[in-house]
Amino acid sequence: MKARIETDQPLIAPAQDMVGNVYQVRGGRGAQAGHMHIIVSAWESETRWERQRGFATLTIDREGQIIGGNSYAQHYFMDKTPIARCDGIDEIELVVRSL
Repeated sequence: MKARIETDQPLIAPAQDMVGNVYQVRGGRGAQAGHMHIIVSAWESETRWERQRGFATLTIDREGQIIGGNSYAQHYFMDKTPIARCDGIDEIELVVRSL
């Protein structure tokens, strides 16, 4: 027996392509309340000793209210299935200015 994979998309998406994916919060009160993670950026950091890759996420409740922000290692989301897609994240530009 053999599985034939008929898709033009890779089974594991490149990290940058995962920006905008929405995932159900797993475990704890967030899972019970229906909270979701939205991946808002994929990042890399390199020091002399190690290279890290991660995702920055916003956590929202069922009404769409932002209730938290987190950073996860990329592997955390690699085996999870997104439940939705959030469009427009690439167009967001935050301007930081001195006070």
